[in-house]
Amino acid sequence: MIKKEEVLKMGNTFSEEKKRLLDLLRNIKERIEKMEEKLEVNLNEIEEKINTGIANLEREKFSIAFFGAFSDGKSTILAALTRRLDIKISPEPTTDKITEYPYGDYLIIDTPGLFSEYLMHEEKTRKYISEANVIIYTVSPTNPLKESHHSTVRWLLKDLGKTEATIFVVNKMDEVADITDEEDFKRNSQIKREVVKDTLKEIMGIDVNPQIICIAADPAGLGLEYWFVPENFDNYQKLSRINTLKEILESFIKASKDSLIIKAGISVIRDSIGRLQSQIQTELLEGLKKAEKITSNQIDDLERRLISLEKDILQQYINIKEEMLRYRDSLLIQIDSCVNLDDLRRFYIKEIGEEAHIVEEKINLIIKRYLCNIDESITAMEKQIEQSVEFHKEMNTELINSLFQVGAKFGQKIVSMSNKEIMSKLFEIRRSSDLLRKLIKFQSGGEAAKWASKWAGAIKNLGKILASLSIVADIISGVSAYLNEKKFESEKENLANEISKLFKDLLEDFTEESFKNDYFPLLKDMEDMIQHLKNDKEEKQKLISITESYLRELDMIQRDISL
Repeated sequence: MIKKEEVLKMGNTFSEEKKRLLDLLRNIKERIEKMEEKLEVNLNEIEEKINTGIANLEREKFSIAFFGAFSDGKSTILAALTRRLDIKISPEPTTDKITEYPYGDYLIIDTPGLFSEYLMHEEKTRKYISEANVIIYTVSPTNPLKESHHSTVRWLLKDLGKTEATIFVVNKMDEVADITDEEDFKRNSQIKREVVKDTLKEIMGIDVNPQIICIAADPAGLGLEYWFVPENFDNYQKLSRINTLKEILESFIKASKDSLIIKAGISVIRDSIGRLQSQIQTELLEGLKKAEKITSNQIDDLERRLISLEKDILQQYINIKEEMLRYRDSLLIQIDSCVNLDDLRRFYIKEIGEEAHIVEEKINLIIKRYLCNIDESITAMEKQIEQSVEFHKEMNTELINSLFQVGAKFGQKIVSMSNKEIMSKLFEIRRSSDLLRKLIKFQSGGEAAKWASKWAGAIKNLGKILASLSIVADIISGVSAYLNEKKFESEKENLANEISKLFKDLLEDFTEESFKNDYFPLLKDMEDMIQHLKNDKEEKQKLISITESYLRELDMIQRDISL
């Protein structure tokens, strides 16, 4: 009985190639699945092609179909090829059926000695024969291709188009030639080949050039048991010329291996991986690297702008403080220069005002003047940031599309969140810029009122304190009370002290830090945006690293699958 695990032993066999390809595809499938899990990528298209290739290979067998008369030695040739003496596959001469014999990864198809018209048109017959990798058609040396076989030959070569897959084997050459004499064997072999070729032309109506070989599968009819004995085997190979058939079969096996590669879909898988590699390289990796570089440039640009803005803010802070000190000194000098109550009244009406509203207005104008200088640079910077953010958003949207196109889930959420966060930061920057403009205009309500009230409250409190001074009461009432010089100087000093205290309190609260926090929350928003961009850059670097590892793995698979 034939054991399935035993295979034909003719060099690098069909079975070995099939196993190699199956092992390769299964290994690649396992690696693809790990990539999908580890890198969150969708490789369904490639995986489906691999599964198709595996299924095709598992079904594939190298099929050998035997044709010929019952007495032409089909079984002997098969036993000679396999070096197995227990193979008896030939059906009885009266059996009118196609019979298949699984033999490892080989499928041997045996046909009855005489084909019937019914058998030729049976679908099962056509399927077996048309799918056969090679057909061995044995003929007699004394009467090759007898007339009773012509319809079978015509059906085989013309209807099924199997000319190139058919080997005509003229067996039992020891009956018509001296197989020990090489020259005689060659001469008679040539005669038999010409007879077969001429007969085929007669049958087909055209010249055909099939493979025709001459052998003696059982020289002198001594039996293969005799010839397979080790001491006789070398002589058997020489006399039988069986190796000629083996060599031709090798060429068919090689062709079948190429067919296996096609059925395994190796080139299709390789092309799919190649396209994916190209797409990842050009659309994703290069896009990520470009985006990472642009983000890096955006960070550098924002940091330069932030440093410049901080320097500008510091300078305006110094300018405001210096001008407020000059304003304080101017008020104190004017108070000191007053020699009577009328002078002081004129000073108060001109420089202080009711509830110190003139002092409040002048302090507001000092701050407004220097904030306006900064506002111009902030407005220009805000436009640049908006353009940069819009470009960043578009760039990230393109990356999301690229990730989607190559089936990469990794990074899609990160890039999408990056867009949302950066737009949120832009909103905060706009809000802070609007706040600054409201502060410059000293509009009422909201954050502007909150920060402006820090000045207004202290100054209005000064107005109340001043109103409580007797000299100020006299000034406000317009009553010219008599004040001796000592009393007048004392009241002037009280007024100067209150003015000094106001400015002392204001300037103590007016620190660089409070100036930045109160008037420029924009700085914190810019720092947050820069930090977000740095985080975004780090994420892009991680995505680049993941993508490069993805490409390296695909490169290794591509090298392994290259045949």
